[in-house]
Amino acid sequence: MVLGRQAIFEIKSGLPTKAHPIQTALQAILVAGQSGNLLPATQWARYCEYLKPNGRYKLEEHRDRGDFDEAYEIIRKCAR
Repeated sequence: MVLGRQAIFEIKSGLPTKAHPIQTALQAILVAGQSGNLLPATQWARYCEYLKPNGRYKLEEHRDRGDFDEAYEIIRKCAR
């Protein structure tokens, strides 16, 4: 849980990339698919915290539902 919401929270040591929101979408799909989780993957909050060398951080929330379209396409390709 993050800020009272079911969430995926990933800590990264590098810079943000276009792959990170898709990664958190894939993680949400995986966790939501486990028995007992009633919340669909698209309803999970998704965050990446980017750590900086100076000890600071940047928190980014991934909100684009299109990330799930790309994530499901990756799953379809891997299932073949």
